[in-house]
Amino acid sequence: MHGSKSISIDGETYTARAYANISDPNKSEIEIKGPNGVVLNKKLGEMLDIFSNFGYKAILNKEYRIVYGRKVICDSNACNFSNDKMVFIVEYPLSKDSNYYTLDEKSSSGKDLYFESIGKNFFFKITDGHLIITKN
Repeated sequence: MHGSKSISIDGETYTARAYANISDPNKSEIEIKGPNGVVLNKKLGEMLDIFSNFGYKAILNKEYRIVYGRKVICDSNACNFSNDKMVFIVEYPLSKDSNYYTLDEKSSSGKDLYFESIGKNFFFKITDGHLIITKN
């Protein structure tokens, strides 16, 4: 499966193309072309690895990397950083079978959430701009 979307950033048009690999999602690719050619061409596994190298190390039921920051919102005209916060959690070290999770401030509404494969005893919540992880 594949698809593309063109957006304008600072007056320049960029086209992002996604190529989904259902049998091995980490081999799915994203390619972004701008006015001067290709600016990004990475597999999902490579992108997860980049994020995980910058994340906070957390030992829960196993080791994870957690990245926390502002969401990027795109519409038909442009992409911008929103004021909404989001969390990206990836198993570490990264392998083709690594799971990853996302949690955004708006949809969680300050509620305790858990991820089945991390375990029902770890709860995640974003409150007042802070990620809180508790263990029961």
